[in-house]
Amino acid sequence: MLLAASSQVETDRLSVVGIDTTGALSAADGALPVDMWRDTPRSLVDALLPRLPADTPSPAARALMRRLLLSGAAMPRGDAESGRLLDARAWMLWRMGDTAAVLQLISAAPVESRSASLWRLDTDARLLAGDASAACRTAEERIAEDPDVYWQKVLGFCQALAGDEDGASLTIALLSERNEDVRSYRALIDALGIRRSPPPKLVETTPLSLAMLRAAGVSPPPQTAEGEDLPLAAMIARTETFAGPLRLTAGERAVAAGVLPAEEIYPLFAHVRSGKLLPTASRGGVPVEAPPASVTTVLREALAADETGINQIAWAVRVLDAGRQTGTWLQATHFVAPWLAAATPSAETVGAAQSIIPALLVLGERTRAEAWLDWLNDASNNLPQAEAAAQAVLPLARLARLRQAQSWSADSLMNWWQSERGQPGARLRAERLVTMLQAAGETVPDALWQSLLQGPAQVSGTSIDPAFRAQLFRAARARRVGEAVLLTLVGLGTDGPQSLGISSLEVVVDSLRAVGLDADARALAVEAVASR
Repeated sequence: MLLAASSQVETDRLSVVGIDTTGALSAADGALPVDMWRDTPRSLVDALLPRLPADTPSPAARALMRRLLLSGAAMPRGDAESGRLLDARAWMLWRMGDTAAVLQLISAAPVESRSASLWRLDTDARLLAGDASAACRTAEERIAEDPDVYWQKVLGFCQALAGDEDGASLTIALLSERNEDVRSYRALIDALGIRRSPPPKLVETTPLSLAMLRAAGVSPPPQTAEGEDLPLAAMIARTETFAGPLRLTAGERAVAAGVLPAEEIYPLFAHVRSGKLLPTASRGGVPVEAPPASVTTVLREALAADETGINQIAWAVRVLDAGRQTGTWLQATHFVAPWLAAATPSAETVGAAQSIIPALLVLGERTRAEAWLDWLNDASNNLPQAEAAAQAVLPLARLARLRQAQSWSADSLMNWWQSERGQPGARLRAERLVTMLQAAGETVPDALWQSLLQGPAQVSGTSIDPAFRAQLFRAARARRVGEAVLLTLVGLGTDGPQSLGISSLEVVVDSLRAVGLDADARALAVEAVASR
């Protein structure tokens, strides 16, 4: 049973003002309502907030998560330590790799009420950004109130940067008196000194240690990029003095999540041996189909194909196809985003339109997507393939509310299905599309649903857990906005809409519309359809 969509979200004043109600967004910026936690137990928020999919490649999920974490709101009901919710929100923004949002949220909190965790996150963000002067000022101020080892280590780094070897040596001595193992830290300090001693072979991967290595002009160990938080991965990829393979490994992870622009890692591929597409194997003389090539494998081949310039549109389509075959299409869009932004429609590129337009929509490039559709419509009189491409993407354009699809109708959808039904995998794609259209409030003809009944009655796929579905349904019906958003994001998981089953996607889209978040619902629906 679908929920009734709501056209607006009720708002109210903050009932209790405290550090946890801090927000960094206005209504114009997309802040969620100040009563978004109304009737939601604090225990539920505390349990689910750390489970948000921080490294999701979904632009729609990341945007919604960012708004959830940056929005100021009245406290959910239940007792809890003051400041703990704000700390958790800032930490999740950090895990998302959005250090700018971390600083934005912390800056909105009163200075005198900030926790030690917030001060440390603020300093870590500035260390990664290369703003050592701000980090040092904070360390000097905080160490008088908080003699934590962390602040002593930052202060020692600042002393070494300033050439104060005596002060840095004193800091090391103070740390030793506190029974701290300072061997690695001392080696990092020495690497910054006049003698420029070799750095330690093993380094704990923290913002401070990476900042110290960057300042010393030396690279961390090769395994550093594996499994680290996204802010650290982005920083490693951007540091020119770090080893090329290490930077590329970190950069690929940061780009896949949409944290780092892809063009920043393109030059790194030239310094790392290019991975080739796997050849077709054979067993007993019978060819065996090789596993699909990964997105990064195809990208490496593309960048190595021609040092003077490559056919970016054709290679972008190949990367996107690799993403479709491996279930990483959303990640693939991030890797080819610069090529898509520079692509222009022409008679030579018309065959790529059906791949490029969906990717542009998912990346938020609506104007470029509409420009491609305009060209297809204008070229339809002379190029039959242009007309076919325009018709193929029309339902997705309607789902995304593009201006070219304003005259779309149920009859248009039936015509689309008649032209698509003979294509491989058409039924599954059609079911995904019409389900998302219906969940988004569009009309789907009964005849189309009936024609799809010819397939199997059971489907496989990743589904949201029944307990999460039931709670999401209840939250949406009661218009508990924050709870519905939180359950939606956790339910989508790390892969986002690209791997979720149709029935679960329907619950997600319908629930977000029920709490007044129609644009977010459509954005996720577009991703769900475009990725298949």
